[in-house]
This record gives sequence, structure tokens and C-alpha cells, in this order.
Amino acid sequence: MRIAITGATGYIGKGLANYARKRGMKVLSLSRTQNSFTAQEWIPYNLQQQEPPVLPSGISAVVHLATAGQLSSPAMAQQEVEATEKLITAATNAGALFIFVSSQTARADAPTLYGRSKAAIESIVLEAGGYVVRPGQVYGGTEQGLYGQLTSVARKSVVLPAFLPSPLIQPIHLEDLCEALVNLISIRPQSKILQIAQAKPVSFTYFLSQIAAVKAPERRILFIPVPTLLVRFAAGCLGNSLSTRLGIGRLLSLFDLPFMESASHLASVMVRPRPLRRGLKGGGVSGGGAKHHQDRRALLIEATAILGYVMRKHCAPVAGRHYVRAIEQLRDGRPLDLPWQGEALSIWLPFIDDPSLMGARNETQRREFFWRLDAATVMAEASPAGARQFIGLGHKHGMIAYGVQMIGALCRESASFLLRICTRPILRRLLVRANG
Repeated sequence: MRIAITGATGYIGKGLANYARKRGMKVLSLSRTQNSFTAQEWIPYNLQQQEPPVLPSGISAVVHLATAGQLSSPAMAQQEVEATEKLITAATNAGALFIFVSSQTARADAPTLYGRSKAAIESIVLEAGGYVVRPGQVYGGTEQGLYGQLTSVARKSVVLPAFLPSPLIQPIHLEDLCEALVNLISIRPQSKILQIAQAKPVSFTYFLSQIAAVKAPERRILFIPVPTLLVRFAAGCLGNSLSTRLGIGRLLSLFDLPFMESASHLASVMVRPRPLRRGLKGGGVSGGGAKHHQDRRALLIEATAILGYVMRKHCAPVAGRHYVRAIEQLRDGRPLDLPWQGEALSIWLPFIDDPSLMGARNETQRREFFWRLDAATVMAEASPAGARQFIGLGHKHGMIAYGVQMIGALCRESASFLLRICTRPILRRLLVRANG
């Protein structure tokens, strides 16, 4: 598969190009200048050019990421709209799917010109039959874009603002967003607007504090309360143009972010976002063999825990390898996002084997956990050890022995049921904290 990416030298564009190449795709970069990163396949492109670019044959999709950045005038916004129209024409001529990476701020009544222009572009894309992807707050990978700016501030500052009331954001790791974009090309879900972000929002102050804790652990940072009303007053006094140049307009967009119902959209492109703290600690899109080795080792530990729970005894190493291979080939190849790992997971599995525990806000996590539990059960039942365990092949017991075993099983199940009821509030709180 071959895809074209505009803005391929930017934060998301570079991450997407790297991820697509890792998935075996060929990437055509459309950008103003050619450099070592775009040297493989490149054609010149900028938003100001008069004619649409001529795309070569064999392009499956065009992912539009190029942007003028801060829009200081309606003329600049109109220029982006016209550039998108030309790019749609080029994609249509090449028979390629068109994907526009928009913004969570996009709406007709947005407080900033940036949000209103994104809404105008979305209308054009949807009318042409393309897809619109609205990512949440993107983080991770190379420290570029807004994520790079926030990381730099966290490293250099000893005082950071804690806006009141605290605006809520929905983070998404760069690699998870790239996975969604690549999967979208082949899956082509029914919904034409996809909101890609963690389903559960977190406060912007919490997001900043996590960046500071991971990227600058040696610094003690003081958060000073700053009323959002004061920022809005300052923006009104300074005017739209000056506010945009000073970055206050971006804060206004932050204060008015709409909540995105993203759970079903994530499921439609088979993406399971990683928790924030894990995403900040882990490698980015360019992470190589070391990250894969870590995930594989964690999956083997997960296999031992889940298969051991299903079989009620330690599983054979070959069964663990079969489990890992299934997760790598049929799922995303990453371990479960649970607060318990290793031996701790083995202990807590009987208590979290409860569909109501994780709740609707963790629907993606819940589905993935029970998919893996069902898959482990099928693998166990299909193995010789499972046949002996579940249907008693090779066992020679009388009626009395079977009766004792049944009574013992009923007693264990009753005790487990009571323990689950008692521990459910604690477990739910731990799961919520782990996903924060």
C-alpha cells in the first residue's frame, strides 16, 4: 500500500510516516522542502500553490496534515480551505481516499478562527466523501508541536498555571493516533467523522503535572491557580490579532474544548489507547526492537497469569507462546493496561473477571480484557492438558469422588463471589486511577 502525506515533516506527519513504513507501506511526502527524512519519495507542495499537485498512480490514500499554524486573518483561513479543495481534486484524480486530520476545536461557532476554519474544511471533505479525524491532545514521540512546547516549559519552569475551573482534555498518544489513521485506510468504517482520544478526559493541570513528573522528575514545580475568566478578559482587551500572536487564542480554545464520545470510534478502527503515564514513559513512534522486546516479555507474563487462571494450574511454556502469537497477529501486540502485572495479576484475576467492574467509560479496555480471557479459554480447552482438566480424560474416579469435587467447586465459587462483592469498590477505584 502507498499513501501520500501532506505536512510529513511536522510532528504528526513525521510520526505517521515512520509508523506507516513500519507497517510495510510506501510513503509519498508532500512538503515545501526536501530533506533527509522525505528523501525516499517526495513532491513539492505548499498551501499557497495555484494548481493541485499531480499524484502518481497507485496512491491508496491522501492524509492531509499540512497547516499554516496560527491563523492571524480570515484570508489565511480561506487559503487553507482553497488548498484543501485542490488537494481533494488531486486525490479524486488519483482514485485515492482522502483523510483530513482536523482538530477537537473544530466547530462553526468556535471562539477562534482556527477552530472555525477547521469546521469549514471538514464540511468540504465530508461533501467529497472523505474522512475527518479529530484527535485529542496528542503527546508522545518526538518532542514537537504543542507537546514539545509543554515538555520544554515543564523542564524549564518552577511555576506552572493551574487554570480554574480546570479545562478537561482527552489525550491520545502519537503512535495510537497513527495506528488509527493507518487502520482507517483499510477498514473504512461507516462513520465519516472519527474522534480519536481517550474516552475518559483528564484535567489539563493533571496532564501538565504528569509531563513534569516524567520528563523533569528532579524539579519541584509549584502550580499557581489562574482563573480562566482573567485570561478571557486579557484576550478581550488585547484583541484577536494580538491574542493570537501571544498564544492566548490557543488557551481560549483549550477552555472551550467539547467532550468527544470516542469509545465507539476507537473500537471501529481497532485502537486501544495506552494510559497517559505509560505513554509518557514509553518510547515514541520511532521506538524499535527494545520496545517490542518489552511488550513481548510483558505478554508472556500476562499469558502465564491468564492461562494459569483458566487452567487452575501453571501453564506449559508452549501455551504461553501460542497466546503471545495470537495477540500479536490478531490484536495490537501490546499487554493489557491493568494496574496489576506478573504475580499480582494472577492473584487479582478472579476478582476482575466481572463484566460490570470496569464500567461503560472503560468499554474498550473491558472488551479487550474479556476477548483475551475468552481466547485463553479456547486455547486451554484445545490443549491436551485442558482436555484432562475440563472433561477429565484419563481420570478414573468414582461417583463419591466426583461428588466431593463438585461440592468443593461450589464452595470455592461461592467464596469467590462474596470476595468479589467486597472488593469491587476498591478494584474499580484502582482501575480508574490506572487509566488516569
